[in-house]
Amino acid sequence: MIVCDTGPLVAAALAKDADHAACVRLFTEMHEAGRQLLVPATVAAEVGYLLAREAGPNVESMFLASLAAGDFNSRGSGRR
Repeated sequence: MIVCDTGPLVAAALAKDADHAACVRLFTEMHEAGRQLLVPATVAAEVGYLLAREAGPNVESMFLASLAAGDFNSRGSGRR
């Protein structure tokens, strides 16, 4: 299991971020390898705040929806 931090998640979501391509590639490779990702609640809150501030509420909403859908849990839906 890999614990995700704020920076790579925000960079992956924001195309204008200098590390965007590298972070998208990192998350894609981890997903393809079946690695389970954990996003702590404090990180989710911080990512949500930064995405809303930098890209608007629609992008924040898409991130939160992806969490709810289990996109960061490659071994299941994330719903229990």
